[in-house]
Amino acid sequence: MLFDLLRILPELENYEDRACNHRDGTYRAQERFHIGCGKRKGCYNSCSLGSAFVISDCNWRNTYVLFLKLRTKLEVGSMAKVQVRYIEHDVDAAIAFYCQRLGFREVMHPAPAFAMLERGDLRLVLSKPNPSSGGGQPMPDGTEQKPGGWNRFSIEVKDLVVIVAELRKAGAKFRNDIVTGVGGKQIIVDDPSGNPIELFEPILPEAALRSSA
Repeated sequence: MLFDLLRILPELENYEDRACNHRDGTYRAQERFHIGCGKRKGCYNSCSLGSAFVISDCNWRNTYVLFLKLRTKLEVGSMAKVQVRYIEHDVDAAIAFYCQRLGFREVMHPAPAFAMLERGDLRLVLSKPNPSSGGGQPMPDGTEQKPGGWNRFSIEVKDLVVIVAELRKAGAKFRNDIVTGVGGKQIIVDDPSGNPIELFEPILPEAALRSSA
C-alpha cells in the first residue's frame, strides 16, 4: 500500500472527490480530503458500491496520520492465507479478467510487470517475465518463465453452466467442456496469457469449500 500512500500525498492540500471505479467496492471507492477547514474529524461514509471515507483536518500532517489509521482499520480482516503466482504476458489484461470476470479485487499494481489480487483466502500474484528483478526473473540456467501448464487453482461457483455461458460470451477460452466427477462438475478456463483456472461446482456437501468465517 506504500505506493497508494505516496500517490495521494500531493493531493492532501486540495479537495478531491473521486467517483467509485472499483467493481468490488473496496476502501478506495471514494477518497476525499479537505485541508484548511479548521475542523478535525475522521468518519466513514459509503457509496453505492462499498466503503468510503472522508478526512478533514486543518493540518495536512494530521490528515495524513488519520488517513493511515483509517486505511489500516479498513484493511483488517482481508489478509489472504494462500498465495499463488501466475506468469502473465500482459498484467493489465490479467487484472481486468480476474477482477471483472472471476470476482477478484486488486490489492496493488505498483508497476506494469507486477500486481497482487485477492479473492477470499487466496492471493494471486501476477508477474510479467522480467530479466532484471522480481518473481518473473529467468532461472540460473537462463530458462525463461512462461504462462501455461496444467497445475492450477480452483474457484468454487454456484451455477457453473451460467458462469461458463457468461465467460464464453465475453470471449474467454476454455480447454474443455464441463465434466462431472465424483464430487462435482468442473471446467478449465484460461486467463488472457494461457494460465489455467478450474471452475468447480460441488454436487456433494463434502466437496464444498468450507468458510473460514
